[in-house]
Amino acid sequence: MCIRDSSLSGLYEREVAAHSGRDNGRVRVDAVRGPDGKKRYIVYVPATTDWSVKGGRNTTDTATNVQTMAQRESAMRHVVRTAIKESGIGPDDEIMFVGYSQGGIVAASLAADPEFRKQANVRQVVTVGSPIGRFDVGNTKVLSIEQDRDVIPALDGTDNPDKRNWTTIIADSPPVDSPLGAHLSLIQSDAADERSSVDLGGRRI
Repeated sequence: MCIRDSSLSGLYEREVAAHSGRDNGRVRVDAVRGPDGKKRYIVYVPATTDWSVKGGRNTTDTATNVQTMAQRESAMRHVVRTAIKESGIGPDDEIMFVGYSQGGIVAASLAADPEFRKQANVRQVVTVGSPIGRFDVGNTKVLSIEQDRDVIPALDGTDNPDKRNWTTIIADSPPVDSPLGAHLSLIQSDAADERSSVDLGGRRI
């Protein structure tokens, strides 16, 4: 079945699926083959599903947010590494991470982890509503999408940058009752729309 993996809205729809419904909290891995015939992988990292600050069995809780933003090991980082290993992804296979909120934090933290980079070839990271400005991702290409009234991307005390390998897009927020409402509205947002594309495309294997 053909999928439009170069469409940001298509990527984001699959990221939202990893955040809700029966796939809630699960890491999703898609294999795609581009026009050059090379197989690549897209890894969708789920967002926060439990706002408890007390660590437990839930890998997508607030404890994971705090641990990961502090650049410490977290349960979801372990889950992502396991999903990559079980998917048969090799150290030279190109990976794109896609993450909303906590998913973006985990993705950027792994892309900035020197030990992880020895095991995985992360070429691109796409985040929506994620505070990741303090992660040093090296030459990895990053696209950060956020809304102007969303406070979550600023929780690390810095802006997501806009530089050579890192593009940050700030869209207008829809009418909402609170800054957190702006963040939650990203689940239904068209901030990532059909007019934007990324380099990793192809068809599902």
